[in-house]
Amino acid sequence: MVVSLRSAREELTTLHSEAMGMQEERIGLLQDQVTKVVKAQEEERQRVSRELHDQAGQALTALQLGLSRIEAAG
Repeated sequence: MVVSLRSAREELTTLHSEAMGMQEERIGLLQDQVTKVVKAQEEERQRVSRELHDQAGQALTALQLGLSRIEAAG
């Protein structure tokens, strides 16, 4: 009976170690996924920022050209 209990305890210890290893692996995978999502979000923010900057620059240039034409005509 003592041998059986020792064997069960060793098996339980082994299973616990395997479960902890699997848990650590899952945590690592989740951290990788979070890192990828954050990177994708930052890239999207940069893209939107550049697009807004370019649109504002084009609008201001068009306005400046229009005002220059009005000034030249008057």
